[in-house]
Order: sequence, then C-alpha cells, then structure tokens
Amino acid sequence: MTRAGALFALAIAACQPPPATPPTIANRPAPGGAPVTRARGAITKAGVEALLARRFADQLAAGTFAGEWNGTEDDVLAELAAMGWDDLGDLAAAIPVDYERRATHQFAADNPANIPGTVRDFMILADARRYFADAWQSHWATLAPGDIEVYRSYHIDLSPLRAAGVIPDGGAP
Repeated sequence: MTRAGALFALAIAACQPPPATPPTIANRPAPGGAPVTRARGAITKAGVEALLARRFADQLAAGTFAGEWNGTEDDVLAELAAMGWDDLGDLAAAIPVDYERRATHQFAADNPANIPGTVRDFMILADARRYFADAWQSHWATLAPGDIEVYRSYHIDLSPLRAAGVIPDGGAP
C-alpha cells in the first residue's frame, strides 16, 4: 500500500462514528475489585441497615440519611432477591463509589434519604431494565424528587422508567 493509500484509509477510519455501547457507570469497582464498603452475608433487614449505616455514616450523623424502611422492608428485600442479589456483597458492589457526590441533593436535612429509596437507586443504577422487568412489581408509583437527576448523572437509559410510568413528567429534559 502506498503512503497516500495508507493516509486515505486512516482518514476514513477516523471519520467513522464510535461504536454504540450501552452506558456504563465507569466508577464502579472492576469485576473482582473491592467495593468502597465491604460486606458479606445473606441479605437481611439488619444486614442492609448495617451496610448502609457504615457506607453513609457521615450522612446518618448529619441527619441527611435516615436508617428507616417506612414499612417497605418486605417489598425491598423481595426486590433484591428478584434481582438475584442474595449476598450483602452484591448490594455493596452496586453502590457507585461517588454516589454521595453525584446524589448530594438526595441527602437533605429537610428530606433525608431513606433505606428503600437508596437501595432502589442502586438496583436501578445497576440494571434498570432488569429492575423494572423482574423486581419492581409496582411496589411504588413515582420517583422521589431528585431521583431523575441522579440517574441522568450516571447516564442510565431512562426508557425502562418511562415505560413503567414512574417519571412524573415523562422525563423531559
């Protein structure tokens, strides 16, 4: 191949659009890597409470995270099981390392984050399609204020949320 031919081929290759890839959360630990908060053992109400109390200790102390289930523990534990998460390590690995930064508005003193909303955020961030297909079971009807901004900050596909009808305005930008 001549030099001109090689340059032409390089120019054509450079003009091609990048391959379509599904959005990912790039800040997750690599497979086999350690999550920010380590946990092991069966997923139980007490185990989830302890994991989140360790992970969000600063927010718990500041009153911006409430370690409350609001009567939803059976639903949330069933959703975790439907996602195939049976070990606290599965939940710990799903927590983005920068969640506190990207979801800072979720941790408000006048409307603190709670266990069910936070755990559901992690399931949706991990796999929104699977969550709404297998786990959701219409246990709740609409997103909490600020949820959509969190999902957008991680560039997740909002179509499963729109299809479920849980985005108040359809998720308009």
